[in-house]
Amino acid sequence: MIETADDASYLSPPKNFIVNGVWADNSVGLSRYYQRPPGYGMIFGVFYFFLGNDAFIALKVLQIICFFLSVFLLGKILRLINMTQKLTLVFTGIFALLPIYSGFIYFSITEGITPFLVIFAIYSNLSANKTQTFVSLALILLVRPQLLFIPSLFLMLSLIRKEYKMSAIILISGIPFMFWMFRNTMIAGEFPGIHPIYSDTNQSLYRPGHRALTDLFRIWEHDGEHFHSIIHGICAAQNNEEVAQIALEVPDPFRSRVVPILEAFNVLYQRKDYGRSIAFKQLESKFVYTVDAIRNDLRKEFKFDFYVKTPVNSAVYLLSKSQLNLFVFQETFRGSLLMELIRYLSVLIINLGAVSCVYVLFIRNHFSLRWIAAGVLTYFCYLFFFQRMNEERYLTPLLPVLLILLAVSTSNFLDFLRSRKDNQRSRDPLPLL
Repeated sequence: MIETADDASYLSPPKNFIVNGVWADNSVGLSRYYQRPPGYGMIFGVFYFFLGNDAFIALKVLQIICFFLSVFLLGKILRLINMTQKLTLVFTGIFALLPIYSGFIYFSITEGITPFLVIFAIYSNLSANKTQTFVSLALILLVRPQLLFIPSLFLMLSLIRKEYKMSAIILISGIPFMFWMFRNTMIAGEFPGIHPIYSDTNQSLYRPGHRALTDLFRIWEHDGEHFHSIIHGICAAQNNEEVAQIALEVPDPFRSRVVPILEAFNVLYQRKDYGRSIAFKQLESKFVYTVDAIRNDLRKEFKFDFYVKTPVNSAVYLLSKSQLNLFVFQETFRGSLLMELIRYLSVLIINLGAVSCVYVLFIRNHFSLRWIAAGVLTYFCYLFFFQRMNEERYLTPLLPVLLILLAVSTSNFLDFLRSRKDNQRSRDPLPLL
C-alpha cells in the first residue's frame, strides 16, 4: 500500500479510537476531532481492530476488489441504459484497462474507493434498489461529503417522478452524516462546515492566517500545489530577502500588495508562541483583517482575473491532466512513445467526457442521465470557480461518470448517423429495370 500525507488525518483517528476511545488525530487543536470525514477511517479502523498493522494489506485488497466490482457495475449500467453489447464491451474495456481509473486503488486515500461508491450509487438508483441506494449514498457522504451533489440530484429525480419511498430513503441516508456534523458543531461551538481543516485553536499551519491567504491567492492562483509550495517556502524563509525571492512566484500586478503580507505571515509563523498565546492571536486577528481588506480591494480592481481568467485556468489545469498518477507513468516510462500515446489518449477521453456532459443534456430519451450530466457540470462549477486551487485527484470520483456520459453520447451519435443513412437510402430513386 502506498501511504500518503493524508494518513495522519484520515487513519490516525481510528487508531486513537481503538486505543483510547477518542476519535481524533495527533495534531493540536479542535480540528483534530473532525478535520476529515469519518467514512474512510471507519473502514480502515475495522481492519486495524482485527489485523493491526496488516490493516493496510486488507485495505489494499478491498480497494482492488472495489475496482473490479466497478468494472462489473459499469457494464451493468451501460446495459441498463440500453447500450448495445458491442459498445458496452468497448467502454467497459476502456474503464478496465486504461490506468486513469485504477491508479489510486494502491494508495491509502479516499480516491481509492470514491469512484466505486459513485458507480455503485448510480447503478443502485438506476435499478431502483432502495437498500443499495441507502448504503451507497450514506457511504459517499461519510467518505467524501463534497460529493453531496449526487444524493441531491437523486432526491430531485425521485421527487419529480413522485417516487416518495425512494425520496425518503435518500433523505434517511443522510442521517449518519448529520450526526457527524452535529457532533462536530458541539465540539467546535459553531458549524465548522463540510471541510473543517481550519481552527483558531490549531497549532499547525491551518489557522485563520493561512485561510485568509488561501482566499487572497484564489484571485489569481489556480494551481493548489503551487500555492502550497509558496506558503511552505514563506514559512521557512529566514529573512525578508528570501521572502521577496519566493514572492517572485506571485504575478507582477499583485506582487507589490502581496509582498508585505507574506513578510508579515513569515514573522507570525516563526513566533515561539505560534498558535498559543493571546498576544499571538491578537496579532493574527489584525493580520487576517488586513489580508481580507486587501483581498476585497484586489477583487474589485481585478474583476476579470477573479471571475473569468482564474476559473478558466483552473478548468484548463484539471482537464489537461492525464490522471496517470502512478510513479511508473510519471517517471519510469515518461517520454516513451507508448507512454505519451496513453497520456494523450487519457486526456482526450476525459475531455470528450466533459463535452458529453453538455451533449447529454439535449438527449431526450435519457432523463436520469441528463440530471446526472447537470450534476457533474454543477460540480465542475464548484471545482473551477469556488474551490479553484485544485489538486489533480479532485477529478478522480468523476472519471467513471464522464466515461458513462461519453458512452451515451457516442451511442446517440452513432444512432443519428445510422438513421440519417437510412433516410438517405429511402430517398434514393429505385434503379430502372
